[in-house]
Amino acid sequence: MLLFPDKIRTDYTYARPNERIYTFLNRSGLEESGLVRKKLNAWFGHYPEPEQNELKKRMQSKEHFSDAFFELYMHEFFYDKGFQLSVHPQLESTGKRPDFWVTKGKELSFYLEAKVVHDVSDCEREYKEKQDKIADELNNLANFPWWIAIQQLQIKNESSFSVKPVIKKIQETVKTFDYLQMLELTTRESLSFEDENVQIELALWPRVSSRIEGINPAVGVFDYFDAKFVNTSGALSKAIEEKARRYGKQKFPFVIALNCKSPHHFTFFDLEQVLGPDIKHTRSNNPMNLTDRASNAKGIFSHHFMDQVAALIFTWVTLYHQDDELWYWCENPNFGDKNFQEYLINQIF
Repeated sequence: MLLFPDKIRTDYTYARPNERIYTFLNRSGLEESGLVRKKLNAWFGHYPEPEQNELKKRMQSKEHFSDAFFELYMHEFFYDKGFQLSVHPQLESTGKRPDFWVTKGKELSFYLEAKVVHDVSDCEREYKEKQDKIADELNNLANFPWWIAIQQLQIKNESSFSVKPVIKKIQETVKTFDYLQMLELTTRESLSFEDENVQIELALWPRVSSRIEGINPAVGVFDYFDAKFVNTSGALSKAIEEKARRYGKQKFPFVIALNCKSPHHFTFFDLEQVLGPDIKHTRSNNPMNLTDRASNAKGIFSHHFMDQVAALIFTWVTLYHQDDELWYWCENPNFGDKNFQEYLINQIF
């Protein structure tokens, strides 16, 4: 089974604001999309065949793509190093199942959990999806000779509503613009719209290629940015604790891998906040010196719920950063089986 079918693709448009990632990759004829498909198909071929259909369905869905992609990435991470992995193994005394059972010969056996971490709430993600849906509907303006920049977009009503009044206002307003004069002067015109559902501020300017019928998308720029306080290290710590407590006491250790999908990006400062003074036990695929690092924060490994966790893996990996991503391997200094840790580290590095 292939994750993406082998076919000729001639659609060179970019992803729409609310488009499913799999749908875009599967239709896109862009060179970079082809490289991503090739890489993911290769990884998918290494994934256990009985589990491929379920993983493909999850990657085709909008809500599960990020989790499924990271599980595929972590499977390849260990597969490439000679480990054998089985999916969703059964555990004693619980019906819950971790992501992988990982082995290498008779010396290494452990459970692997792969977790995508967001530093925004579910409500914030849903709000962003509604904004993207509005932008996507604006893209449906057919034969539209103007670029649209969304400068501000506030959703005032939690229930569903129609964007047709906004589109109608845009169509009526652009009739008053002098297209040729604006094209010559490269100027913008502003447009505001507000009702009980939405408040939106737009800028419009003529596009040179306006004579191409059916040209899309109409939305060329997203200019709005919402200022907010984020706590990436707090989100990471919470995710680690939830995974560490999830399965109770088990015979074999756990390794927990986290992909920080923060829109504000994961930084080394966040790692220091999570690990505290134990950051000196960290290794990376990028040579670095951590012996002089110090942190006053209480490290996550100081908690008893981490006793079964042999190590943590932190990374920030995306579809387009699969070969140059930076990852950190964080050894638990309080883990009881030092021989296991040492042998495992030798296999990773």
